[in-house]
Amino acid sequence: MDKKRKLFVRVVCILLAVALSLSLLITILASLAARATYVDDIERLETERESLIQQQQEMDARIEELKNQNISALSMKVVLDERISLTQSELDNVDSQIGIYSALRETWQERIADFQSEVDDQFRNYKMRLRAIEENGTVMYYSVLFGATSIEDFIQRLYFVMEIRQYDRELYEKTLSHTNAAQEAREELALIDDAISQLNTQRVILAARIEAEVEEATGVIKNVQSNIELYQADFDEMDLAEKALQENVGNMLEALQRQEPTVATIGTGDFIWPVIDSRTVISRYGTRMNAMYGIIKYHSGVDIVADYGTPVLAVDGGTVTTATYDPAFGYYIIINHGNGHTTMYAHLGEISVLAGSQVVQGQLIGIVGASGICDQCFMHFEVSEGGVRVNPLNFFNNYTVR
Repeated sequence: MDKKRKLFVRVVCILLAVALSLSLLITILASLAARATYVDDIERLETERESLIQQQQEMDARIEELKNQNISALSMKVVLDERISLTQSELDNVDSQIGIYSALRETWQERIADFQSEVDDQFRNYKMRLRAIEENGTVMYYSVLFGATSIEDFIQRLYFVMEIRQYDRELYEKTLSHTNAAQEAREELALIDDAISQLNTQRVILAARIEAEVEEATGVIKNVQSNIELYQADFDEMDLAEKALQENVGNMLEALQRQEPTVATIGTGDFIWPVIDSRTVISRYGTRMNAMYGIIKYHSGVDIVADYGTPVLAVDGGTVTTATYDPAFGYYIIINHGNGHTTMYAHLGEISVLAGSQVVQGQLIGIVGASGICDQCFMHFEVSEGGVRVNPLNFFNNYTVR
């Protein structure tokens, strides 16, 4: 065996060992880097949730105190809306954590697959080595050595055998390392699954809590609705709040009409339905009997009934001019579409956009709720042309009026 062959065997063995080491190292480093990023996000969310829980406890104590005081129904509804908002924020926090853990779970599953692939490849190499030994007899190494024709040839053959055995040892060590790494990854995956399971349980609890809180909040309005004579002062306060907001919104619409040339995003003029999974209108636009108070009132939009948390979408592209809370309309949004149209979305459970931001048609802007003066979950929707409110249903078809 000449020196070139000896050098070639040695280089091949070294390269194989380095390749196996680098493969394991790169995989482990990638896993650790991904885990570190996710851990930072989870720790931040857990800190935020602790703060939300503290705020919830303070809010619960405040509500209990207010129940013993003679405050108006509208004032109590505002506080109950705030509590629902806190609970919703906690639910959003849990959903974010579930999302991060799910992404982390996918990462670890990929790592486990990589580790297992390395182990399988190495196992195939072992089987090839064993097959070669079997085909050449169990004393293959000795046959190689005793086939030497001289002392120099024997030494070269001995060096070759040592190099091969060194590669076998390194192959075994790397296989063991990958096997251990795969097991550790499976243990990490089990911890992630446990965390996701706990968060899903917490999510169910929070969703049930929101349902109970919405029922309590709407119950305040229902109580006034069914006992107007007893709660005349509450009725008058709510009526004034609605009139004040209607006037304020009207002024805003006129101002928006004058600002249209500066709007960055111009809508298409063709609207999509604003509520996912519900096309049921429970209150039309125009003058009609107000079911809540039993009197004739002007209704500036339409009410679309849906379950709490149902996504609300921007009917067209435009600029969010208002995204805030008001005792009458609760959490509401106004979008200027830059073409003479503006739309309003009220009684939301949550707002997902900021005033001044640009939105595109179909973008999530909030969820259906029961905030403000309302006795069930629905979304109040308005359309204005040139600063004047018009019937929103003129822009749609395939809806049901109940």
